[in-house]
Amino acid sequence: MRHLISIAICCALYACGDGAGASDPADLVGTWRELPSSFDSDTPVDMRTLITLADDGTYAIDERDGGTDEMASYTANGDTLTLTGTENGKTTTFIQNYLVTGDRFMLGALFPQGSIDGVVGTWRGSVTFNDDKITLTLDLHADNTVHSDIHGGKATDNRVQDGTWKFEGDDVVASFVDGNTTTNVHMQQLEGRALGGPLYERI
Repeated sequence: MRHLISIAICCALYACGDGAGASDPADLVGTWRELPSSFDSDTPVDMRTLITLADDGTYAIDERDGGTDEMASYTANGDTLTLTGTENGKTTTFIQNYLVTGDRFMLGALFPQGSIDGVVGTWRGSVTFNDDKITLTLDLHADNTVHSDIHGGKATDNRVQDGTWKFEGDDVVASFVDGNTTTNVHMQQLEGRALGGPLYERI
């Protein structure tokens, strides 16, 4: 479940949705190859992670860079994908919004709230990792400032930050400064309907 945990940490902070981008769960079935973001754009094709979602409700992740492979179960409705697995006798559940359109699949989809202009506007959603649910409001402003408001069931989940954003290629990169530390969050786009990631292509 290490791959799920690493995704959950990123998505819990900056990539969630609330159902605005409903998909047909049947479109999930197949094998998908991760498309690098501007953060890891130099990853060779043969080293990119593969995820296979079968019609029997199982999934498998192939970490082609030598990481730990996974095989477990999933369920999906129109906008929520639930991944469940067991490691060392402990069951982990990760509930995340997704979007499938054509030959693209985004896990950690963040959907727009109301009208947007390109990517400028309000994006909101939630992610659940085991029993910890985190909600997010992300405002991207036309002056390239960004406001992030995160709330969860634990005190450590709650954080309000202001920063800046810019484009790197098609990706949106939001930057937040805390003391001497700058955190850059790379978010991919999917047909103007979602921000987030990782983003996959059907193979």
